[in-house]
Amino acid sequence: IFFVLNTTFLFSQIFEVKSGNNIISNGDITPDILDNTDFGTVCVSSTKESTFRIKVDGEAVSDVVITISGLNAGEWSLNESAYSIINANAFERPSITFNPSTPGLKTAIVTITSKSVAGVESSYVFHIQGNAIVLTPEINVVGETKQIYDESLNSPSLVNNTDFGARHYLTPITKEYTIKNLGCLSLDVSSITSSNTTNFEIT
Repeated sequence: IFFVLNTTFLFSQIFEVKSGNNIISNGDITPDILDNTDFGTVCVSSTKESTFRIKVDGEAVSDVVITISGLNAGEWSLNESAYSIINANAFERPSITFNPSTPGLKTAIVTITSKSVAGVESSYVFHIQGNAIVLTPEINVVGETKQIYDESLNSPSLVNNTDFGARHYLTPITKEYTIKNLGCLSLDVSSITSSNTTNFEIT
């Protein structure tokens, strides 16, 4: 009696990549602040580092190599680009540093390749991005947590404290504002003035 057995071997994903408690899916093309694949806004010639965790499940992997490619690959660097072996149920924590040299949105692709004990090659790919801005101060004024836009001369609002509402002329009311610097250099506030000093006093 002769018979043939047909067997299909399904190789599961050898490892997973996480940042904090957030899994970065293999093939993820949408960078996200939550998993640190979106590095946010960084000043030109400054740096921001994100650490990722490569965790191996099941069996050890060898010849682990991490590369950064893509349009702006040169804006990122790795603290470790290769591991000879990562044992089963163990992990490594490589870091990627964003160091932009010019302003604008920067994108790149991270690829992690490895081999299983059986010699099966595997790759893990995800996209990263960061926004680089120039070295200038940038003032931002907030009232009641709401932004007050520059030159919003004809649209006072109760939600950002620019509209003081109806008051008896002998009853003063005080509103507070917060001045923020969203830029990369120190902000020098030389003066704050009012065009109506009769009815409004700045303290």
